[in-house]
Amino acid sequence: MPKTLSGTAPLIISPFRHRFDPAEFCLLAYSSYELRGVVGVLPDEKGDTPSLWDMAGRNLPRNILPTSEAEEYGRWLLNCASALRLLTPPDAIRVSGQRWDLDLQRTVDRFKPHQYGETVYGWYGVHVGILSLGDEGKAITKHALAALQARRR
Repeated sequence: MPKTLSGTAPLIISPFRHRFDPAEFCLLAYSSYELRGVVGVLPDEKGDTPSLWDMAGRNLPRNILPTSEAEEYGRWLLNCASALRLLTPPDAIRVSGQRWDLDLQRTVDRFKPHQYGETVYGWYGVHVGILSLGDEGKAITKHALAALQARRR
């Protein structure tokens, strides 16, 4: 598996509260790559990115078996990100045709079959990492950062 994934699949970017402090928002991005969901975080104005994996760990029960931790974390992240598509916040940005790159941090290649089938929110797995839009996407990134700053007020 490559360390960086690139795609042009439709993308949703939105401020997302990742801690209980009202000022703790990040830019969460949701897209797809092949048959897997893509959940990424964009760097903020300082270049900081919270760890999505740590975010999932803070929000899930502590009694997860170590053998299923990656799958449970991946499911939780897909849940949060796919909600952007279903309940799109007013300050979210929908982008089509824009190239994006994901600095891959974790992958759940294939979810285990479960009572509802083999997919989770329509995906067979999930890629998690830091997403960037490159030079062509500077205007989109700037707009997303403005929405992030407005949420922090």
